[in-house]
Amino acid sequence: MNQELERWQMREVCGMTLDDYDEEINRRLRRRLWRAVGEVVGSLGVIAIVAALIWLCCAVSGYHFE
Repeated sequence: MNQELERWQMREVCGMTLDDYDEEINRRLRRRLWRAVGEVVGSLGVIAIVAALIWLCCAVSGYHFE
């Protein structure tokens, strides 16, 4: 109930309709989602590069895990 009142007050202050307000919230959530996905993809890319570098160093040095 309190959250609904806060939404109404914020919407009134901004002069937005309820649909505009909901669209703005959804846009912010989508932006956060894409930022999180980008961070995960970037992290996996860095891990893949580091693993490839380690593998390459082992392959060039002639050291093998046997």
